[in-house]
Amino acid sequence: MNIKRILAVLIALTVFLTACSGLQSDKLPDEERVPHTAASGGAEETKPPEERPARVTRALCEGVSVDAEVIYPDLAEYDCFATNAPALTQEFLDGLFLAEDTSPRTVRQLEDPGEWPEYAGFFSIETENGSFVRWMNGSLTYSAPPAGGDEKRAATIQEVLWDLGSTALFNDVELPGLSRAEAEAMVTGIWEKLDMIGTPKVTAFVGLDHNAIEEAAGRLLEREDYQWTVQIGKLVELSGLTAADDGYFIRFDFAEDGLPLYGDADRRVEFAGDSMYVSDASLEAYIMGGRLTGFCLEGCFSRRDADVRQEKVMGLDAILEKVRAKHELEIINDPMTITKIYMEYVPFRETNVDFDLRPYWVLEYGYTVNGKFNSAGAERFNAVTGKDAAYGG
Repeated sequence: MNIKRILAVLIALTVFLTACSGLQSDKLPDEERVPHTAASGGAEETKPPEERPARVTRALCEGVSVDAEVIYPDLAEYDCFATNAPALTQEFLDGLFLAEDTSPRTVRQLEDPGEWPEYAGFFSIETENGSFVRWMNGSLTYSAPPAGGDEKRAATIQEVLWDLGSTALFNDVELPGLSRAEAEAMVTGIWEKLDMIGTPKVTAFVGLDHNAIEEAAGRLLEREDYQWTVQIGKLVELSGLTAADDGYFIRFDFAEDGLPLYGDADRRVEFAGDSMYVSDASLEAYIMGGRLTGFCLEGCFSRRDADVRQEKVMGLDAILEKVRAKHELEIINDPMTITKIYMEYVPFRETNVDFDLRPYWVLEYGYTVNGKFNSAGAERFNAVTGKDAAYGG
């Protein structure tokens, strides 16, 4: 555990040491900076590609070092902007997800628009047949009733697919009646109709036929961490599955201007004090028996009427100096090593319904304990201001 020294005299000493640290500054005169349209690195990073090594190794201060893969940003300037919730109406989402379900609908407001007027545009639609659509402040969910109506069986199948997608990430199984390309197009065809920031990228895609699902479920439910789900009746043992239970699981992450959007699989944003609300940007979908049965989109933001601010981003050397200054006054009990460095967009909540999208340098790290390296988390520094996200930067 790190113990921070907070004496003011040492903080003053840090300022002095920063100026004399020996880390090469990448600050250049304005006339030497690479313009937004032609940049190949950070705003202050004018080194040619051959001088921007894919791996950086150096000591920052006592107990903290860098031995990291580095993914450099493509541009010198990036847009920062306040996002808006897409204007998704009941009629639009009904037609997008429920066109084949002709049973009666019930529409519910998720919040009292009198008390919370900013939530007036959020709602859920439920059909008598069991389909469900929910649109709430950046989160869009669709669920279809399972074939045969056995919800616990369907939940178990989805858990099997999700577990495989989270561990193996990819396989090459093509299911009869629906190819992998057709399955992906089924999901992206819906996403393309939404007013959402980003470009999707498949980060997990697995398929299993009904026989493989039964076998995988048997192994899964024998695991200690899953036994309790059977005991409480959340998941059930599977038998007698048919081709109607064949399934695909697909996960997408997103990028904007070549930077990844903070996603569900990312290292969590760390906070030293009061946490700030951040949102993931990810999409998970289930296709069973050739039809879409689950669609969960997080981070559904729009650039419509956005207040865009184009800002220069700091180069790698400048960010590593920020990291050094942060940790120099700490007592490091276990050696800390930064293992991967890249830049991403993080959506921070500004109001109940609006998020501000900002670029951050991400530094994944771990500790060496008793001679063994253990991955631990990721620090983030605002790529424009250099401030530490852990302290609200």
